[in-house]
Amino acid sequence: MNSLQLVNATIRLERTDRIPIDLHNFTVAAEDMEMSYAKVFHSGELMAEAHIKQWEKYGHDMLLLENGTAALAETMGCDVVYPDDNPPRLRGPAISKLSDIYSLPVPDPTEDGTLPELLKTTRLVKEELNEQFIMGRGDQGPFSLASMVLGMERFLMELSKGENLREINDLLDHCTEVVRTYIEAQFKAGADGSSIGDSIAGPDVCNPKHYYQFGFPYEKKLFSALKEEGGGPVSLHICGDATEIVEDMIETGADVLELDYKIDQNSVRETVDKRVAFLGPLDPVLFSHGEPEEIYDRTVELLAIWGDHDGMIFGPGCAMNAKTPEENIKAMISAVRDYKRGGE
Repeated sequence: MNSLQLVNATIRLERTDRIPIDLHNFTVAAEDMEMSYAKVFHSGELMAEAHIKQWEKYGHDMLLLENGTAALAETMGCDVVYPDDNPPRLRGPAISKLSDIYSLPVPDPTEDGTLPELLKTTRLVKEELNEQFIMGRGDQGPFSLASMVLGMERFLMELSKGENLREINDLLDHCTEVVRTYIEAQFKAGADGSSIGDSIAGPDVCNPKHYYQFGFPYEKKLFSALKEEGGGPVSLHICGDATEIVEDMIETGADVLELDYKIDQNSVRETVDKRVAFLGPLDPVLFSHGEPEEIYDRTVELLAIWGDHDGMIFGPGCAMNAKTPEENIKAMISAVRDYKRGGE
């Protein structure tokens, strides 16, 4: 099996001869280009070059392509800054009051913001590495995008008050359409899969009852619409300790769950068994600050829990620190490559 076949089989929960590896490494890739991050993240050619160089160095199976968490928010009018030595960050919302939601645009992925460059990245990387699994990330999920557009504090306050639910649901509907449009463009650009980050909907930020009412329904609506379009698999990323909502995350229809080191590993392993693929869950802080021996040993410990899950894609549970040492990355890869599944 080549890497593309391997990852697709894993997502289908088929037993494979080895566990595929993902590197959530867009900042590592930018750092290794030895130029301004802002320059890299505005250029499809440079982002593609950066990711191809990473693959040539590490040979990972899944390449996760993105330029941060603000690409869609920027196209909807949010104030976004691109530092020279960090990922882009949100400085301000797109609107100041709920009534403004009805003037929000549905961005054109082929024309607006950095979206055309991100699609170009997908096309160029897929042309060069057609036997690898290329995940053209769909940026943020509906809940997280809505919170960025309105401002997280105001958004969460509106959920708590519960006085303007029609407008909140209209905003979430609008953001679902924005995300769907962009993910479909990623598939047209050649992506083998896509993913959304909806971490603001997770228990570390949001009351779980608000996830059930405002996060879950729109994630489910999004995945259902994408399946009707016949695109590839789509994953759902929620940072923090998402243990409490994993059952609901599965019910959204996501093909893969991306979860991090804070989850109850054994409990979540039991919940997802034979139901959905899983990506993670190495701690990116340990990954960047630990010694190679620690990384190898922690990977072995996690594989003792996850290795016999047929849907296991091993990698960091969230985006890697830009200065994650090469030796640590190679230590994780070595541990996964050395692992033998039960019965093998």
